[in-house]
Amino acid sequence: MRIFANFNRTAISPVDKVLVLYGASHVAFFNDFMKRSHKYDVKDIQGFLK
Repeated sequence: MRIFANFNRTAISPVDKVLVLYGASHVAFFNDFMKRSHKYDVKDIQGFLK
């Protein structure tokens, strides 16, 4: 929850793209918080690495 709270304090505009790297134990919780938030649109990184 602290990671998500810190992320929310970051100034991000609607056109910004942000790459977040975390370990496996943290990423599951972070993804869940991000998907529940209407503020963010989570994308899979594979689409950007082509």
